[in-house]
Formats: sequence, structure tokens, C-alpha cells
Amino acid sequence: YQVGTDFVLGHASDENDVELVTAYHLNVPASARLTPSAACSERFDSIPVLVTATRSADFRVVLRNALSANEAAYSSSGHYAPSADALHIDVPSAAKFAVLRVDDHGYVLGVFDLRTNFFCAVGIGAITPLGWGEGEIRCGN
Repeated sequence: YQVGTDFVLGHASDENDVELVTAYHLNVPASARLTPSAACSERFDSIPVLVTATRSADFRVVLRNALSANEAAYSSSGHYAPSADALHIDVPSAAKFAVLRVDDHGYVLGVFDLRTNFFCAVGIGAITPLGWGEGEIRCGN
């Protein structure tokens, strides 16, 4: 659900399939700790982006095209595309497009740079990642 400078917050299920919120403490050496700026603390998607604006724009175009293609697939078949291959999306060089999650209520798509850890992702419908606006493209490292 959330990643902080020294924790990860998520969920797990117990033996009775009851969902539990779980926090994991991260031991981060002082030299590696990030100090959030005022601008970062004001925005939820404060992941630092260390790539060119062109790469980010290219990835956003891929995701917008994939959104249109997946909605067209749903209109014709009543199901969202189960894989990236089913959408036939043009991807920039050294990048990988993936359908990260899909069901009849929505999907999550991502584009990943194969040379760095830069990515962009978007969610639609009931399975949009917690805290994201539906259709909101988020990018980061």
C-alpha cells in the first residue's frame, strides 16, 4: 500500500483468509537514506524520476495507446486483453510493455525501461492500485 524511507506497508492473509495490514521495517544505512523535500511530502506520487522527459512522454503514449486498445478489446469481446501480446502495442526500444493484472473489472498496465529501473503504470477499474486515481499514469524509478 505504501513505501516509506524505512518501511513498507502492505497486506497479508492469515490461515482463515482474513486480510491483515502488515508493516515491514527496512534497515536503511544512514548514507543511503533519502530526505524528502517539501515538494515530495505534498504529493503522493513523490517517486524520484531520473530519466529524460522524452522517455517519460514516450511511455505515457504507450500507456494511452494500450488503454484505448484494451477498451476496444473489451467492447468487442466483453473481456480485457489477458496479455501484452494481445494488444499489439508499439513499444520504444529497450522497453517492455506488460499487462500486470487483469480481471473482468479492470486492469493494470506497465511499461518498463530495460536499461534502468524507470517505469510507468496505469490502472483502470476495481483493481486500480490503492491510492491511485483511475486512469492516472504514474512514473518513477
